[in-house]
Amino acid sequence: MLVAAGADNTVNIWDVTTLSKSRTLTGHQDQVNSIAFSSDGTHLISGSDDGTVKLWDSNSGQELKSLEGHEGRVQSVAFSPDGTHIASTGDDGTVRLWDRSTGHQERFLSAGATVFLDGVINFPRVIFSADGRYLHASNTHFSGRGRFGIITTWEVETGRATTRWPATAGDDIRQDYSPILSIATHQGDLAYVSMRGIGHSVVKIRRKHVEGILTIQRSGSPVYSVAYSSNGQRIVTAGHDRMVRIWDAKTGRELSTLRGHGDPVGAAVFSPDETRLASLDSDGTIIIWDGRPLSAAKDSRQITIPDPDKVELLVDRGTLYLQHANAQEHIGDYPAAWESWEKAEKVFTSILERDADKKIRLKLANIYLRMGLLELKGGAKGSAYQLKAIDLYTSLVAEDKSNKTFVERLCVARNNLATGYRAKGKFEESMAVYEATRKIADDLISEDSDGYLSQFVLAQNLAGMGYLLLDMNQVAEAIKNQLDAIEVLEKLTREFPTEQEASKTTAEIHGSLWTIYRKQGNSNGALVSIKRSVEILKKLSLANPMNVNYLNLYAHYSALLANSYWELENPVEAIVAMTVAAEIRTQLYQMSPGSGYRDLTGLTLLAIADWQIKHFYSGDGIPEDVELKKTLSASRDFIEFFQACATESPENPEYPQYILRGYRLLVAAFEKAGRKEQTKEKSLELISLQERFIENHPEAVDYAEVPLPYRILSKLASEEGDHALLLDLAASLGRLKVPNEHQAVYLYNAACMMSLASGAVAVDEDLPETERMQRTEKYAVRAVEMLAEVRAAGWFQDAKKIVHAKDTDTDLDPLRERDDFKKFVETLKTD
Repeated sequence: MLVAAGADNTVNIWDVTTLSKSRTLTGHQDQVNSIAFSSDGTHLISGSDDGTVKLWDSNSGQELKSLEGHEGRVQSVAFSPDGTHIASTGDDGTVRLWDRSTGHQERFLSAGATVFLDGVINFPRVIFSADGRYLHASNTHFSGRGRFGIITTWEVETGRATTRWPATAGDDIRQDYSPILSIATHQGDLAYVSMRGIGHSVVKIRRKHVEGILTIQRSGSPVYSVAYSSNGQRIVTAGHDRMVRIWDAKTGRELSTLRGHGDPVGAAVFSPDETRLASLDSDGTIIIWDGRPLSAAKDSRQITIPDPDKVELLVDRGTLYLQHANAQEHIGDYPAAWESWEKAEKVFTSILERDADKKIRLKLANIYLRMGLLELKGGAKGSAYQLKAIDLYTSLVAEDKSNKTFVERLCVARNNLATGYRAKGKFEESMAVYEATRKIADDLISEDSDGYLSQFVLAQNLAGMGYLLLDMNQVAEAIKNQLDAIEVLEKLTREFPTEQEASKTTAEIHGSLWTIYRKQGNSNGALVSIKRSVEILKKLSLANPMNVNYLNLYAHYSALLANSYWELENPVEAIVAMTVAAEIRTQLYQMSPGSGYRDLTGLTLLAIADWQIKHFYSGDGIPEDVELKKTLSASRDFIEFFQACATESPENPEYPQYILRGYRLLVAAFEKAGRKEQTKEKSLELISLQERFIENHPEAVDYAEVPLPYRILSKLASEEGDHALLLDLAASLGRLKVPNEHQAVYLYNAACMMSLASGAVAVDEDLPETERMQRTEKYAVRAVEMLAEVRAAGWFQDAKKIVHAKDTDTDLDPLRERDDFKKFVETLKTD
């Protein structure tokens, strides 16, 4: 048997051999979060958002007991190995031990967590030890320093806490964010998954008879589940990257990667006999795999994938499509979300044709509302879906004017319609809709001044009118409206801390004010506004580490904050803020490799490297070695990132260009620090890279930047008297195939290097005098000839260039006493 549960309030039992659903257990009044079999398979327990734990007969499906006592959602349940006790934990921060036969609560254990503080997510988990003597529970604890995952172990018989184990044990550096997402145990060994900052996870094993912590997986995206095989030799993990991975529990070596899910995988478990493995993703798809050990050389073998359009799933198809659409929007896959919204629309439209029930009309209106919002988000300017939503909401309001939900939803749809008109430049129509909607919103507020949605509708209306007034160049009125909207939204955030849309909207309005204040020259006002945006989005992103919308906004506003600091000549804070943006965008790219986050991440890294070297050159009294390390690190991060991009997309000429730019930053940093050997090494590498790039992508080269390493190397070679290197540089420049408009400047640089070579060889006492004189003459003659070619190419049409060559270019000093050079200078007077 296989058991699964979810948002439809039911528990479903499946026959693994046929993949048919054998039984559906109903009784919970809200989403089911956790399920567990007794060791003999005869009983089943479930924990739900309705605050209850239910005991079921797994063969008949009969509900045997309902255990009540938790104040809030029950997040995790577990059977003791002998089946006599049940453990549960939930949002109230407690762990409760129940007698299975009587249903009485035997122990009340405090996990000491404050769950909803600042809206930060918590995933309490509970599990018995293999011998049943101990109970392990994880929870998130909050302090002024951060949010920390803690695993507490109690003796079942006495209720005495024996150990408290931090999730950060074994970390090299202190972490201030480590909620635990999943725990598993086998014969005293304890495996757990812990978050590390936004979107990152680590899987660790605390072993009973081995000192220290074994880290088996570090992931750039969240891992949601960990479980042991029955014999304890293997561990299975599953996560957001849609992969199921099997590991050697003793060594931490990855044994196999199972690919097949199209959506993030929330859970994976072995069958008791270890011949099969089941995994469940966010789309409701269950995959049954061959659970027997696979060699690393073989790919995973998939037994079957239930087709959502061909087999009965865990929920009705329309609800499934809605859940899928919401999940895909959550992770930023908007095309997939749109496809699911369309499927849901078809399902509920067909139902509506048979049954015009209010609930069905409301559900369909909500679908149209979300589809219209998705259109706006994608830049579409149509209003068809918002108009459909308005029609349905209007009919619902006409039938039941006392239902505030109908009225509030109607206002939301009308505000969205006004936004659509504004996007199309229909300012008068937009203002008319906003003003009419404002009257409805004011009536709602007068009837229900403390209601969340009524206040949110008002704030949405104020903000929308503010954006419209800004488009109409009524800046003062726009600012007033937006500040009024912020006041309402901040009140909502205080009164309804778990409703996050108000916080997100507040951050977006502050971001808009940043733009307005900058245009007005109010740099300090812009800084205050954007700092507030970043603070809000940081909190939302920590609470929702897989919400792509929040993460994207957090990165965007962090980059804007960095720009504000840079404009205010605070480079240190600017680089810190831009580094935050880069880290988040790197994570977004890892979460969605096919998206546009790759290039955005690279450009963010480029900004950091550019700013870092400018700050390095400015000095600012900071120890040079410290700033050099930071500058080199930023440049290398930038180079490595685009080297990976170039490997993935070798046909794209932009990536090699960025790699060249990174090398130029390295060269400049080493030169500034006076590190001659490193300057020479990186300059030669850069020249080699440039030659290959010019040969492969001549149309994409920034030819103005190419001479940089030649000039730097020629300076070093001249100081060291290295005439051989100077000759090589001149020859290398001469070999480059460059467009006609750049040939003169390249030839001029080569002439300068040839001049320096003649000066260097003239003082080389290691050469016989005759050879020294011959080579000096030869190089000097060639340098003057090259200058004549430069003149013929029209280089000296610019008077400044003539003055530079005649008087100020020290590279030509070795030629100045020669008659042929003096004659050349005379010819320049006619240019």
